[in-house]
Amino acid sequence: MKVDISFRSKVDITFPTDVKLAAKVIDNCYKIAQKEGVKQSQTYKRVAKQHLRDAYFGHHPKRKKKATMARKKLRTIGSRVVRELERKLPEHLQKQYETEFSNYKKALSQQRNSKDKIYSLHEPQTACIAKGKAHKAYEFGSKVCVVRGRQTGVISSIKRFSGNPHDSKTLEESLSQSERVRKYIGGTRPKIAGTDRGFRGKTEVQGTQILIPKNRKEISRYKQEVARKRFRARAAIEPTISHLKRNHALGLNFLKGVAGDIHNALLAGIGYNLKLRFNQIKEQVLFWLQLLLSFLTKNKTSILIEI
Repeated sequence: MKVDISFRSKVDITFPTDVKLAAKVIDNCYKIAQKEGVKQSQTYKRVAKQHLRDAYFGHHPKRKKKATMARKKLRTIGSRVVRELERKLPEHLQKQYETEFSNYKKALSQQRNSKDKIYSLHEPQTACIAKGKAHKAYEFGSKVCVVRGRQTGVISSIKRFSGNPHDSKTLEESLSQSERVRKYIGGTRPKIAGTDRGFRGKTEVQGTQILIPKNRKEISRYKQEVARKRFRARAAIEPTISHLKRNHALGLNFLKGVAGDIHNALLAGIGYNLKLRFNQIKEQVLFWLQLLLSFLTKNKTSILIEI
């Protein structure tokens, strides 16, 4: 059995900037104070909104100085509000909001070269994924690996990965999930997996041969043509990913947290397989109806339908 493997970056986070995150910290602290009945010395809502406006278009020479000062002030105000909440909240509430305050401090103090950045306050597990494309250099979300049967077109594995691991590091888990799913229908582990060049680094994973496009001049012309056709067939997984994005809600996730990312990916794969099967049933029904209609027309037989 041959399968095709590809990655999809699930995009569900707006492009993050330090200004947006600092403004969000101030707004979230105001909401926490209102919810827990804490009186703030100053809410900074109006001031933060004006600083946010001033921070835009900082690349313009006439606005650069003003925008830089606005960004610094937003970070200063955000740190001040967080410290005040930690000081005024009771101990049991401080433990309840410990994770939120930790994310707020990290978002306010992180620099350009910091590791494990916070890109979203409501989805801290969001990773920055380099696309390597001119029109979209980066995406912010989580990685989803898709394994599709070469002949059947059925998705046997769709797995979400945390962070931004190298593609070759995810082959083992994806193929293991595919093996578990295929056992229910009497299948076995895939023998050959076709991938793109992003998965370079491994040629075999637990008995599954990993095929990657390579320019080998030492092999015969016939084998070169066979390999070319094989990898052209592998490209059929790209429209599958497009259908998952556009028709099965893989491109935009409305479920919260890591569990929401996992469930969203699984439900997208299940919906795709169900639609594929329903289309097959529809084709079979239409085929038999056309066959019956041609038989009735040939024999000039009429059917009386009573309602």
